[in-house]
Amino acid sequence: MLLLIRDAVEEASLRLGINKMLEKSPRRPQNHPSDSAKAMLMQQYFCASNRTAEGLVLLFKEKMRIAKAFSYKTIERDYEDPLVTLILKEIFRLTQEPVSDKEEKFSPDGSGLPTSIKQNWEKDFRNGEKKGYEKMIAMVGSTYKLFSAIVFADS
Repeated sequence: MLLLIRDAVEEASLRLGINKMLEKSPRRPQNHPSDSAKAMLMQQYFCASNRTAEGLVLLFKEKMRIAKAFSYKTIERDYEDPLVTLILKEIFRLTQEPVSDKEEKFSPDGSGLPTSIKQNWEKDFRNGEKKGYEKMIAMVGSTYKLFSAIVFADS
């Protein structure tokens, strides 16, 4: 999975021309957006906190072709980096390409994504507590189980 993450992020960065965007930028970011995207996807794969993700970056730095290790705060800040968001959206498109013309049946799903790692949607929803969540609505292909669309409600 780590190699898949590495290759997908590098392909997305290449398609988007991220290096050319960085050359035109008035100041270079502290770390490369593709390194941040790799760290985030690793973090999500291992269901890890930001601090644990910092260790994962250090552990898998060479395997993932990450230029240099960075702190958990950098990982936290990079969730709002527009170039990282572009890379993640491009990876989403890349994962859809192989089956885009083969998937015919779709199923909607609505869920609440916690804004804190300590929250549990099912438990809180049963107790009538809906604060601290972003409402996400997704369409999932029934055959290949890939997300075809995701929308975050403006609630």
